[in-house]
Amino acid sequence: MTQLTDLKSRGHSLTKARKALVELLDVSQKPLSAMDLVAVLFERGLKVNKTTVYRELKFLVEQGLICEIDLGEGNKRYEAVPTSHHHHIVCQQCNAVTCLDMEDELHLMEQQITDRTGFVIAGHDLKFFGLCPTCVVLAAETTA
Repeated sequence: MTQLTDLKSRGHSLTKARKALVELLDVSQKPLSAMDLVAVLFERGLKVNKTTVYRELKFLVEQGLICEIDLGEGNKRYEAVPTSHHHHIVCQQCNAVTCLDMEDELHLMEQQITDRTGFVIAGHDLKFFGLCPTCVVLAAETTA
C-alpha cells in the first residue's frame, strides 16, 4: 500500500472510503464500475453513497493511483494503475470484462505498422468485444 502512504505524505487524508477503494481495485482481476464498487463496499459493511464514491474515484484518478477506462458500454470502469500494458475483452451480452496481456504480439504488429506506414507509434487503445463462454453456452441453448 505504498500508494496510500505516498498519498498521505502529500498531505491528503486517508478516509475509509478512499482506502477501501484503492484496496479493492488493487486486488480486483477486472475493471469495476462505480456501482460495482458501491455494492462491494456495502457487502463489506462500509456504507458509502454513490456521490462519495464518484468523488473519490475522480480524486484517485487525478492523483494517478487508479485508471479510468471507457469500454464503450455507457459507464466508466476503474482499475489500479497497471504494472504492464494490457487490453480488455468485453462480453456484449452480460458486460463481463477480462484483461488480456498481448504485449509481445502487439509489439510485433506495431513494428509492422511502422515499417509499412512510416509512422512512429506513440500508443494505442485496443478493445475486443464478443460473447463470454457463459453467454456463448446460453446463446446455443436458446437457439437449440
